[in-house]
Amino acid sequence: MRIILSGSTVYLVFILLCFALIACTAKKRTSIYRILFDGVPEEVGDIVLQDSLAISDSTEFENAQNSKIINTEFYFHAVYQQKECDACHEISQGNVLLEQPPELCYGCHDDYREENTVLHGPVGAGMCLTCHNPHFAKNEKLLLKKKDELCLDCHESGLVYQNEVHDGVERSDCLECHNPHASQEMYMLN
Repeated sequence: MRIILSGSTVYLVFILLCFALIACTAKKRTSIYRILFDGVPEEVGDIVLQDSLAISDSTEFENAQNSKIINTEFYFHAVYQQKECDACHEISQGNVLLEQPPELCYGCHDDYREENTVLHGPVGAGMCLTCHNPHFAKNEKLLLKKKDELCLDCHESGLVYQNEVHDGVERSDCLECHNPHASQEMYMLN
């Protein structure tokens, strides 16, 4: 089946894509992407989707960021908490990234692609930000959601728990058996 789009439809989609690319906040970009594309994940909470510069104006956030107490409401990327923005951003050019992920991430973090035969899809595609926030999050490891919630955003829970291998496995921690990044074993088993 062939779909023919009129010039005005193509133009409208182009305009919406342009707005999506330059929208002021991540939340607005996400809502535009959800209109245009299937499969864009649901919003993961205002705290994660708001731009870092906007949220950092709040007193609660500033207190947590400057806190020496480990048990705060937020977990921070060390360079972000230490305000070493130039570790990742070219400050003189409007905070553009020095490199794009994953190369930027692998400057400090392990490159799982080098030593493993089985890669998680986002790792293989270099899409670290599918699971992690680069600045801060309410979850350990800067995860966008709690571990199993995050896994089940992409991996259909009905299919996962119908699999006979998971008989008797409680819906708890996928990471008890699976590595979230890569492995030498099929199914990324630990």
